[in-house]
Amino acid sequence: MPERIANAPQAITQIVARWRCDVLVVFEATGVYDLELREALGQAGIRFARINPARARDFARASGQLAKTDPIDARMLAAFARALKPATEQIANPARNALARLAKRRDQLVLMRAQEKNRRSEADDRAMADRIGRLIEVLDGEIAEIEADISTLIKTEPEISGDAQLIRSLPGVGPVTCMQLIAQMPELGKVGPKQVAALAGLAPFNVDSGA
Repeated sequence: MPERIANAPQAITQIVARWRCDVLVVFEATGVYDLELREALGQAGIRFARINPARARDFARASGQLAKTDPIDARMLAAFARALKPATEQIANPARNALARLAKRRDQLVLMRAQEKNRRSEADDRAMADRIGRLIEVLDGEIAEIEADISTLIKTEPEISGDAQLIRSLPGVGPVTCMQLIAQMPELGKVGPKQVAALAGLAPFNVDSGA
C-alpha cells in the first residue's frame, strides 16, 4: 500500500531503517529535494536509482496510465523498476555533496552580483549607485569566502583532489570550470566518453522519423 511521509530528515531516516535489506529504491530525480533521501540511502548501504521524471511519465503513458497522482506514480515507478531494471547510482561521497552545495550557492551569488552591477550602471542617482555598490562589496566578500571553502575542500579530500589535479592538467581548464565539473558531474572517470557526452547534453541523438 502507498505510504506518504514528510520530506524531512527524521521521517526519511525512519523509513530507510525499515528497508535495511537487499532492496532497490527507485525515485524521480528532483535535484535538491531528493538529497536527504540519497544521503540516507547511501549511509544505510541501500541501492537506489534516480529516474528522469520525463522517462517515468513516458513509461506510464506506454502502460496506458494517463492519470497522475502520488499513489499512481509510486506504483508506476515500482513497475518501471521491475520491467526495465534501471542502473543503480554510485553512493556519493559526502564531500562531493558538500561541494555541489557550495558550487550552487556560488552560482547564485555570482548571478546576484551581475544583476546588481547592471542596476548600478543604470542608476541615475549617485546615492542609489553608492548603495548598490556597498551591496556588491558584500557579495564580493561572500563569493570570496565560498571560493576559499571550495578550494580547501578540494585540497583536503583525497578523491576530489586527485580528480581536480587530472582535470586541471587539461589545457584551458581553470579553477572554476574544474570545480563545476567535479560538483556537477561525479560520473567523470567512472563512465565512458560517450556516456559523459550524453550526460553533458553534447551527444547528438538521431530523430529520423516524422518532420
